[in-house]
Amino acid sequence: MENKQFLDAYTLINQSLAGLEMDRTFNSIGSNVFFEFGKEREVVHRNGKKQIEKDWSIWIGNASWRISQGSKYIVGSGDSTEIIQSSIQKLLGKRFKSLHFLSQFLDPEFSFEEDYRITTFFNWLEEDQWTVFLPNETNISVDADTHESIKNVQNIARDFQIVENYERLDTPIQGTSLIGITYNENKLPVFHFEENLDLSLDSCAWRLEKDGNYVLGCLDDNAEKIEQALSHIVGKTLEQIDIANPMLDARFQFNGGFVLKTFSCCHTSQQWTIYEKKKPLFSPEISLI
Repeated sequence: MENKQFLDAYTLINQSLAGLEMDRTFNSIGSNVFFEFGKEREVVHRNGKKQIEKDWSIWIGNASWRISQGSKYIVGSGDSTEIIQSSIQKLLGKRFKSLHFLSQFLDPEFSFEEDYRITTFFNWLEEDQWTVFLPNETNISVDADTHESIKNVQNIARDFQIVENYERLDTPIQGTSLIGITYNENKLPVFHFEENLDLSLDSCAWRLEKDGNYVLGCLDDNAEKIEQALSHIVGKTLEQIDIANPMLDARFQFNGGFVLKTFSCCHTSQQWTIYEKKKPLFSPEISLI
């Protein structure tokens, strides 16, 4: 999609979808979810097949995602299909308020009345991260299946204000160097720093960036490539930790332009933990609804 088409669709969403109630939502395959609004209409596809569709539809496909209300976590893509299907019904009848973007990869946040939010997180080289279908039979979407397509997404993102709400967190682990990485029984990385300090990613999704570009994410399914990519930050110094919101999305900034970002999308309170001499030093917990 060209930049102007994307911008026009974005403007239409914030002008014309705003105020409409969500009147249908469902979980299809895996963690794919649909949220629908507006009147029903008959659509004739190119193959001649007729189908009844809503005027507006938000489809969250291959991105990690969650629904929250204020400071409370409700459900995410890491939860079971049973929990997903029952929990997304909480959005029925809620009016859409706005769409904005949280990163240069066009991670969107869809806001609704009563402080409900749908937030997504790119951490997988796959197309169809998310899509909004519009009444004029166009759509706004993100395709991130190759590094070339990601560059196109980043180019589009330059036309938008990126909303980041990180606040610095001070712990003794800042200023220490990463000396090694191991993997726990769930194949999640444990980062070992100087002075007997460790960082364990417990239940969160994550991605690694360098100089603002995507390197690799936790859903990229080649374990060898994941280990190889993360090895590039061994020997680097952890310069700063930032927390973005009550869901405890974090940004771990290393020298050399490396940034490790985490995202909460699983129904557990403990997302990541800092240890000192194998004892928990800092373990932020999200509030579950």
